[in-house]
Amino acid sequence: MATTEKRSHDDAQPTTDDRDATYTGYRRSTERNRVVGPDGRQLDPRTDLANHSPTGLEWGYGGSGPAQLALALLADHYADTVAFDHYQDFKNDVVATLDGDEWAINVATVENYLDPAQIEDSTPTTEISGPHDEIINGEPTGETFYRCEGCGMESLSSDLKMNGCPRCD
Repeated sequence: MATTEKRSHDDAQPTTDDRDATYTGYRRSTERNRVVGPDGRQLDPRTDLANHSPTGLEWGYGGSGPAQLALALLADHYADTVAFDHYQDFKNDVVATLDGDEWAINVATVENYLDPAQIEDSTPTTEISGPHDEIINGEPTGETFYRCEGCGMESLSSDLKMNGCPRCD
């Protein structure tokens, strides 16, 4: 369960002690809600991973705005694939329990939410296989491609093999 506490806007400053670092959320009536990270900057909602809530981040229930907040919080600490695999559970277990117009959650709550086995299971391998012959309608095209076995990304160039997968790295 999340540890929450009431905070004032003045308290939303970056801290030097990581054990005391928090994310702080503020519900607003005239603008989108604001969530400030431990570094004092506004939390990126990570709509590039999934866009659940065009109206922004929310908390205190199990809807689309809380899903976006859960994804953003986990993606701030874990690889994108790990965050994406676990944010719905994090939403239900933590974000839905955040109460009120202002809240704070300790960074350790986010960092310790997943155990190492969950992280490892969600982390793609960057093993590149290939070259493979491209076949369309049973006929070879003469092109070859490489495939990341972790995420399935394919590339016709050998760059994928030489540089690794840009999605997984």
